[in-house]
Amino acid sequence: MVSIVIPCYNCESFVSRAIESVLNQHYTDWELILVNNNSKDKTQKVLDDYQKKYADKIRTYMELKKGGGAARNKGLSEAKGEWIEFLDADDELLPDKLERQLELLKEHNAHLVSSSFFL
Repeated sequence: MVSIVIPCYNCESFVSRAIESVLNQHYTDWELILVNNNSKDKTQKVLDDYQKKYADKIRTYMELKKGGGAARNKGLSEAKGEWIEFLDADDELLPDKLERQLELLKEHNAHLVSSSFFL
C-alpha cells in the first residue's frame, strides 16, 4: 500500500484538484492522509466532505504546530502504507504515477524513487 500525505493550509479553492488526482490513480492500493495545518478558510470542510464520501480511503487530521513540515510529519506518523508519497495541496499526480513508481521500485530493487515535475 502507498500512503499519500497532503499537508493543507488555506487551500479550499484548489485542494480538490490534488485529491481528485489521487482518486484517479490507476493503482488502487493506497490511502490518502489529509492534514489540516491551522487553515483559516473552509479547507477543513472540503477535507471532511471527501473523508465522508471516501471513508475507506481517506483520513483527515489536524496539526496545530505551524508549517508544512509539521503537517507532513503528522501524516507520516499516521501512515499505514509500505511506501510514502508526499503531495502538496496545489499539485496533482498523473493517473499512472503510483503504478510507474512502484514498477521502478520492483525493477531496480530500489528503496526510493524520485522524479521531475511538469508545469
